[in-house]
Amino acid sequence: MDKKIGLKDLDMNDDIFSNWHIFLCLAIINFLIAFLAREFIFTREFYYSLFSDQMELARIDKYVDVIDRFSFWSLLIVPLVLFIRYAIVAYIIQLPLLIRYIEISFKYLFRWVMYASVALTVGQVVHFLKIYFSLKKNISAALFKVQPLSLAAVVDPEEYTSNALSILNQFNMFDMIWGIVLYIGLLRTGKIKKLDAFLLVIGVWVFLLLVQWSVLFCLEKFK
Repeated sequence: MDKKIGLKDLDMNDDIFSNWHIFLCLAIINFLIAFLAREFIFTREFYYSLFSDQMELARIDKYVDVIDRFSFWSLLIVPLVLFIRYAIVAYIIQLPLLIRYIEISFKYLFRWVMYASVALTVGQVVHFLKIYFSLKKNISAALFKVQPLSLAAVVDPEEYTSNALSILNQFNMFDMIWGIVLYIGLLRTGKIKKLDAFLLVIGVWVFLLLVQWSVLFCLEKFK
């Protein structure tokens, strides 16, 4: 009799799909999100509605033309930005492991960073859909600053600065799933204890949060 295969027997490290296959899927999805946002959300009419009471239509047209050129080129570098982001996170995870002489290949970590990033991509899709279906009812800057299913979604955005909202946005269900997937990936190696894997994931998440906060803080100072 053939042995039944359960979930615990499935190995997500099998080469059924290579890292490049997974990366290509994520790159296409993120590209489509950016493209659809450019075509259906950030339209000329949207900027008219948002800034018509602050500047003349001619100035808005010039502003939109600059944004259109910039957004077109930014679409082309979506795969590069994603690759750099995944690689940096994988290296950040690998560094403390190397210090403790725990050998886990970069390829393995890169793969699990991509698995975890599926949750973040789903979060982007949810955010896009929320904005798209809310535009006809209400157009406001706050609509773009709040990530669904985050701490920022349960507070009044008018009472917080953009930097504070950006930090609160990071405490969301999708980031939580991201951390859980990375935790599972580390445990599957059999080389890391549960507590160590948990602390490593939390440490990486906090580090990335601090980097983002620092960048936002510096940008705020230059305004």
